[in-house]
Amino acid sequence: MAAKKEKLLMYKGKPLVRKGNHIFYGNPGDKYIVAFVLDNFMKIGEIEVASKVDILLQQNDAYMNIKNKMEINSYQGVRHKKGLPVHGQRTSRNAR
Repeated sequence: MAAKKEKLLMYKGKPLVRKGNHIFYGNPGDKYIVAFVLDNFMKIGEIEVASKVDILLQQNDAYMNIKNKMEINSYQGVRHKKGLPVHGQRTSRNAR
């Protein structure tokens, strides 16, 4: 049998993903992702409810890798700064 693909919970066109006590909101390609951290659970009736929620604005890892390369002035970072191709493409006929 083929495995069923889980449907993501969407809010305003962006996915909400829960991992333990963390809820992440935003597309993986975005520069920033919002993270909600659930703390201090209370039991109301039969349901556990978080009484404290921390909201964090995080930069996406892919963006941070490029930014880090530019800060340490690596070859790829310099190419990113200048707006030139990074992965060895030709520049004499292309990318002017």
